[in-house]
Amino acid sequence: MKKNKRKLIMETACLFLTANLFLNSCSRLDGQQVSSTEKPKTWTIMVYMAADNNLEGDAIDDINEMENANIDDSIRIVALLDRSEKFDQTNGNWSDTRYLEIERDYNHSDFIVSKRLPCTSLGLTITENTELNMASPKILRNFVEYTKENYISDYYALIIWGHGNGWRFDSNEDYMEDIPKTRSFAYDEENGSYMGVTELGDALTGLNLDCIVFDTCFGAVFECFYELKDCSTYLAGSPDSISSKGMDYTRLLDTFSDSLYDPLDFCDSILRSSPYEATWIKSSNLSSLKDSLDQFGLALGNAIESKELQIKLFNCFTEDIKGWRASSVPCDLYLDLYSMGTCFSDEKNCLALGLSLEQTSVITQKASELVYKVISAGNSNQGNRADIGVLFGEINQEKVLSSAHTDSYIKGKVSNQCHFVQESSGWVPAKNHDSGGILDKLFYTSFS
Repeated sequence: MKKNKRKLIMETACLFLTANLFLNSCSRLDGQQVSSTEKPKTWTIMVYMAADNNLEGDAIDDINEMENANIDDSIRIVALLDRSEKFDQTNGNWSDTRYLEIERDYNHSDFIVSKRLPCTSLGLTITENTELNMASPKILRNFVEYTKENYISDYYALIIWGHGNGWRFDSNEDYMEDIPKTRSFAYDEENGSYMGVTELGDALTGLNLDCIVFDTCFGAVFECFYELKDCSTYLAGSPDSISSKGMDYTRLLDTFSDSLYDPLDFCDSILRSSPYEATWIKSSNLSSLKDSLDQFGLALGNAIESKELQIKLFNCFTEDIKGWRASSVPCDLYLDLYSMGTCFSDEKNCLALGLSLEQTSVITQKASELVYKVISAGNSNQGNRADIGVLFGEINQEKVLSSAHTDSYIKGKVSNQCHFVQESSGWVPAKNHDSGGILDKLFYTSFS
């Protein structure tokens, strides 16, 4: 009797172990078998929150949204939050810069429950109040480097949070007096400074991130994405002006937590949860996309041989092509690459503008190639393509399109220009306006 009982116990134990192994091998959402020894993918999401400005209250709200998300230990979120002295008095009304590890708030309160941690590379402790200039590229780089060293993960994402106005920055102080102080990124009111797009690129070069996300206005414009093409595998953001509330972080993180934790899952979670127009693009596609835009710009520019055609094409770009601009002035007008490509790949549209059959043949081919590159470059929540803007012109104080571009956008005119301006050969105006490209022909070429 004791022998049979021992045998029964052994058989039961074997069945239990076999069942456990079976369950562990079949736990993937995609139905593929996974070894019981396979480690789950881990993520560290870094949020660079430049809220020393009128977005302070929105930053507090977004931290609360992160704390409300239903995520597991495979996802860790770290935020560098810089607050203001003026706009929000909650949570102790502190106004310095703090390094926070996001923790779950099971009570869904309005208070920040996340852990304040020291960050030695930034000189931050948990007892002293230290004010950092978030517009400094050194601060951004140190934040990312320190976090990567202290949070070892399979994947890393960086969210650039705050004000943004696309590629634009200008060191001319007289010019700066006439434009909003929210140019470029990370506007820091305490220090009266901001981070230019070239500084942003320099800060992130060589850090090998998997995703960089702009939770700002005009992050998904070609000039910004191209500057970061060697900094991250994927880039994401909106090509438009967005509300101060920005992304819905609870929905983003909850959506991502239901995925397989691949970088593309993170990008798609942004699209699925975004309350505004959003897109992602694979960085390795940007060089080919730039070349296609240049070829299209040259083909169209070479076709302009009269004042009449110049005016028709100018009106087409400003009236028929989808574009984005801010409500404030002065600002920039960005045109949608997909909309441009689809418009000029239509033979009827080209002929109606007065282009010849020979010109139409060349232009429709280059425009079709541009459409193909935009579709294959990434995805958006507006359709199966990347929604990405490129600067066309600047809206001046009188709320009309300026007849010229700032020196920062004229190739070779000043130093420290963004990479897209330096490398474009068919879109960006040239110093002597002799490129033959579309903007040189539309803005700077006179016909008798």
